[in-house]
Amino acid sequence: MNSLAATSTAHVAATGVAVDPDLAAILDSSTDATFHLDSAGVVTWRNRAARRMLGRIDGDLVGAPFVDALHPPDAVRFAKVLVQAGAGARIDDDLQLQLRRTDDQVVPVVLTLAPTSAPGEGGGWWVVAFDLTERRESQRTLAESERRVRRSEALAGTGTFVVDFGASMVQWSEGMYAIFGVDPAEFFPSFSAHLDLIHPDDQDLVRAALAEVLAGRTPAELDHRARHPDGSTVWVFLAIEPTRDPDGRVIGASGVCQDVSVRTRAEATAREALDRERAASEELRRLDRAKEEFLATVSHELRTPLTAILGFSSLLRATPTEHALLLEPIERNAYDMHQMVERLLDYSRLEAGRVMIEPRSVGLAEQVRSVQGQLDSALAGRTVEVDVPDDLVVWADPDALQRILVNLIGNAAKYSEPPGIIRVCAGPGEQGTVVSVADDGPGIAAEHQSEIFERFFRVPGSTRAKRGTGVGLAIVRQYVELHGGRVWVDSEPGQGSTFRFGVANGDGR
Repeated sequence: MNSLAATSTAHVAATGVAVDPDLAAILDSSTDATFHLDSAGVVTWRNRAARRMLGRIDGDLVGAPFVDALHPPDAVRFAKVLVQAGAGARIDDDLQLQLRRTDDQVVPVVLTLAPTSAPGEGGGWWVVAFDLTERRESQRTLAESERRVRRSEALAGTGTFVVDFGASMVQWSEGMYAIFGVDPAEFFPSFSAHLDLIHPDDQDLVRAALAEVLAGRTPAELDHRARHPDGSTVWVFLAIEPTRDPDGRVIGASGVCQDVSVRTRAEATAREALDRERAASEELRRLDRAKEEFLATVSHELRTPLTAILGFSSLLRATPTEHALLLEPIERNAYDMHQMVERLLDYSRLEAGRVMIEPRSVGLAEQVRSVQGQLDSALAGRTVEVDVPDDLVVWADPDALQRILVNLIGNAAKYSEPPGIIRVCAGPGEQGTVVSVADDGPGIAAEHQSEIFERFFRVPGSTRAKRGTGVGLAIVRQYVELHGGRVWVDSEPGQGSTFRFGVANGDGR
């Protein structure tokens, strides 16, 4: 038992305790609560730490029995110990009790008793109380941290290890045993035993990484295989770095292992899937190229006989013949086929990226009139209302603009039965001029409006299915996008359709 008797005996009088000022200053600077009790256990003096610990003001405890400051269950126990010590019994063990604050909170403490005189002479006692709150909280926090670490290791499939060369010791966390599939009761984690668990083909790789770390170079990270005692193989991610003494010398290593078997298998599966996808994509590109080449070749080869048919039909029409009535369907069908061939050729050039536009100032009204003349037979029986100012100039490639208008106006004619009305309008928009082509055809349901600009798409269940290539609107979209604009449609079933596209003004804005 600690004793302050040699320091304080001369200062104890029959009327109480008069603590030497120097001793009082020392005791007041202590963070441990210190009390002096007389032989009856009454407090005759206490330091500042005691007042703080108990939440008491000056004079509130002096003159009162010390047991009044104890949690009731501990008061009886302390009183018995004090009686035994007063009778000369040796008290070697510190007392773990609880002090009671003025706000009824309890403070766990360790009490140390020291007599102010020799045992049996009836002197008083010095009592020092050490607050256990922080220690217990630290222990609780440490235990909780250890539980969280174990839980985290289990969830993440990780484990940690430390190699201490000075002590020839290797320490493993619980997670390491789980990763390598060994029983902590049967496996001793030495460095050589650790290496024995690594796949033979990867042991040199791990040794080389460790040698780099021990040489004080950069930390190492690598994947390697490990063998479980049952013969199964797992993939392990290893991160290891050196540990140093205060002088910077490498004295060991510490590291983290993680079971990455699932990740490794997933990566292998993903690589295989990616390889298959690449092969499939390459095959699709090859087939697409073949299709485009086929379309271009067929379209080109069809052009020559169609030109001849149209040319000779015109000559026959100029020559009176008894078969004159047969010329009109020949010309009409040849023209339709010629238009389809032109669209296929146009589309194949766009898809191949061989179309270059050269925008310049173009009179829009003049372009619309030109297209009307070109589509004269397709527009037969229909009324075309044009609301385009004669002086409206746009910034566009003339040939590309003509193809946009041919496809949109031709599409409107296709789906507007005579005596349908087609309206072509133009006006200012957010980014230049907006051109619209409206028809009074069957309209397009909302769920199909985002798809009609895709190649070969045809509205399902249309009651007016028309002959065509299915690429006209796809051509329009690509030509408009080459100009930096966009094309869209407003339509409702049974209410016709209005196609709009934006184009820059004649000054390029």
